Amino acid sequence: MYAATRPAEAEEVVRVVSHEIRKLCKRPVQLKELERTKTQLKGNLLFGLEGTFGRMTKLAKDELYQGRQVSLREMVKEIDRVSIDRVQELSRRLFDFDSLTVSALGRIDPQMVSI
Repeated sequence: MYAATRPAEAEEVVRVVSHEIRKLCKRPVQLKELERTKTQLKGNLLFGLEGTFGRMTKLAKDELYQGRQVSLREMVKEIDRVSIDRVQELSRRLFDFDSLTVSALGRIDPQMVSI
């Protein structure tokens, strides 16, 4: 996750992000929110492929991560397969509050951004 703010709001940003992560782990996302996120992800994917650089970057990542070219149709199909249960399962597995880290640039009091 990434968030940018002024130092004065750093504590609030960490608090809000931590709250949202805990919420994600404890209860399922709403279907409407999941569908909106899928639509945004697919739109960003298509928009990112409009330029030569975006298309070449996708091809390179396909080779590095998949060992083959992945079609846009296949990517959209995989996005559509994401379910509420899978999001919650993955959230619980990935977001371990014993190992989360905050990385900050600038003058930030470490006590201010404790999770």
